[in-house]
Amino acid sequence: FNPGVVLSVASVICYGFYAVITRMVSRVDSNQTSLFYGNLVGAVAMLGIAAIKVLLATFARKWRGLGPD
Repeated sequence: FNPGVVLSVASVICYGFYAVITRMVSRVDSNQTSLFYGNLVGAVAMLGIAAIKVLLATFARKWRGLGPD
């Protein structure tokens, strides 16, 4: 069993949902609106991931005794 397979399948499922939803929304909204909201969701998701990464790195440094108390 390879965990990469699970990630690949999850990626295909997410892309499928994205393609279907984009086609449905394109009947109502313009391309610029879809682009704006797609970028907004991506930016918020990456901001959350970056915050978690910084917090984990800070915790690891303090746990090892390398960071300020």
